[in-house]
Amino acid sequence: MLHLDLDAFFASAEQLTRPTLRGRPVLVGGLGARGVVAGASYEARIYGARSAMPMSRARRLVGPSAVVLPPRGVVYRELSEAVFETLRSRMPVLETLSMDEAFAEPAELAGASVADVERFCAGLRETVLDRTGLVASIGAGSGKQIAKIGSGLAKPDGMLVVRPDEERALLHGLPVRKLWGIGPVAEDRLRRLGIDTIGDFAALPVAEAASILGTTVGPGLHRLANGIDDRPVAERAEAKQVSAETTFATDIVTMSDLRRAVAGSVVAAHTRLRKDGRAARTVVLKLRKADMSILTRSSTLPYATEDLPTLTGAAQRLALDPIEVGPIRLVGVGFAGLSTIRQDSLFPELDRAAEGDDDASGPRPVLQQRTEEPRSRWHPGTDVSHPEFGHGWVQGAGHGRVTVRFETRTTGPGPARTLDEDDAALVVADPLASLA
Repeated sequence: MLHLDLDAFFASAEQLTRPTLRGRPVLVGGLGARGVVAGASYEARIYGARSAMPMSRARRLVGPSAVVLPPRGVVYRELSEAVFETLRSRMPVLETLSMDEAFAEPAELAGASVADVERFCAGLRETVLDRTGLVASIGAGSGKQIAKIGSGLAKPDGMLVVRPDEERALLHGLPVRKLWGIGPVAEDRLRRLGIDTIGDFAALPVAEAASILGTTVGPGLHRLANGIDDRPVAERAEAKQVSAETTFATDIVTMSDLRRAVAGSVVAAHTRLRKDGRAARTVVLKLRKADMSILTRSSTLPYATEDLPTLTGAAQRLALDPIEVGPIRLVGVGFAGLSTIRQDSLFPELDRAAEGDDDASGPRPVLQQRTEEPRSRWHPGTDVSHPEFGHGWVQGAGHGRVTVRFETRTTGPGPARTLDEDDAALVVADPLASLA
């Protein structure tokens, strides 16, 4: 069994198509006050930056050397499809988990030696790099669990073939959180019981594992902890919804606490939406009350989007005051109506409004006349084109000027030009042109 994972995929895609960024700490994600990191290059991770972290915190950790860019989903999807097409040329059956990782079980490796598997994996990594320019790490083992752990340990830019007689020792020495299916809540529950490693969990009687984690999940995780993993590789149907939910130790009784909980669930679900690679048109809010009854509300936008503030605003408008409906113990947010077709709102400020307002439909504040210089129409990270200089991307703008780095995947680091922001020859370009 093989597990292939593209290294720091979103940031690597930016460094691939914008060569000036190679070797620099790149953060991909929301640029606003509530922005979240969707991807961080390894140069940024050295400082402690990581995915799902508030962008403001990541920028503070990395410092002034950080390059912050908005996500370009269309570029990531194109590269992802190229990688998976490359893999399918060698392995027809591929189980994709997201845009940047997949399982495979090549028939030619049945009964193969460790050396044969290592040669196959090395060739696969070389082929992906040659055809797409992206670096992939690969793990190999007897089952999905070991293969996925192997690719994680091989990062960055490596491979790890775990020998059958070494699998259990490797598995049992790892933190219990490394077990596929153990999240932060389950980890905390196990740690409070003195269960710190996968080996500790594996040593429990299966009945005790079931009592701790539930009769459905517990025994299955116990089998994985003991190295029993016979799950086959199978093509995955596209999910109809992505979601995230949290059960709170203390019931939520105020609207302000509920809004914070909703915002947290939106961020978690949005992270999964990013990895899925699609946009959502419907936002679903799930509230489980203290009496275990469930309230579900949904809202459908006029367009599919992956914009975090827009989705957050829609979810917050669905919130019900705990004073009126009763204490709430669980908050979940789901995104449905998933589509690969995105359309930006013509009035995003209306979609994003009232994230923290008790009355989203209340009167808007009167706009005050501005005396400062108007904001530039060019934003950092925007793909542009110029008839003389070719394709490029905006590095910065202000005071009537815009600085553009003209380069693509194949040009190598390109020159920076500072132009008048009203230069009629400078136009917004298709991001896919950066792959040329």
